[in-house]
Amino acid sequence: MENFLLLKKAGGAGAALTGGNFWQGAATGLIVSGLNHYVHIIEERYTLDAFAKKKFGEDYKLKYGVKSLKWSSQMPKDGISDGTTVYKHNSKTGYIYSNQGDKIIGGFQYKGAIYIANAVRFNFLILELTLGHEIIHSYQSMKFGNDFRSSFSENAAYQYNIDFSIKHNLAPSLINHFTTLRNSYTPNALYDYKLTPGFNK
Repeated sequence: MENFLLLKKAGGAGAALTGGNFWQGAATGLIVSGLNHYVHIIEERYTLDAFAKKKFGEDYKLKYGVKSLKWSSQMPKDGISDGTTVYKHNSKTGYIYSNQGDKIIGGFQYKGAIYIANAVRFNFLILELTLGHEIIHSYQSMKFGNDFRSSFSENAAYQYNIDFSIKHNLAPSLINHFTTLRNSYTPNALYDYKLTPGFNK
């Protein structure tokens, strides 16, 4: 586990490989896999909220306990703290970084506040995967309250990443990465992501 950032209560679809090459590698992997036809530029008028409503329902905030949904560039200048770790937007790369090392983070959730790295807006599939991962954390945090356990939730959310990647024929290297991450967390049947409304298809 020394190569990965444990995000504790913050969900981390973007918990990345040491050296900060994962998300760049993911983009390259999509192209190498011949999946570049999935890459679309999100127009400026197409907001993150509109994307979330289209993919997860008009009532996604109420249904999944999402208090706010923002791009990482909308984070306060001093970042967001979960009490242990501080997360900040990097304007040069468009990703989120933490004070626990130079790791790239695609998104995180803390107490219903979800932040998605600006850099993932350029690929609809990666954006949907990242947002879905964080929505699962938000829903489970709301459902379990003070009994919420991040390790169980991370295991479930990474299983979602794996299944999503297989369904959409994403690069095998991406699936292998998510599998490694899933296996670093503890499974619990009560946290199965398919128990999240709308995720059992």
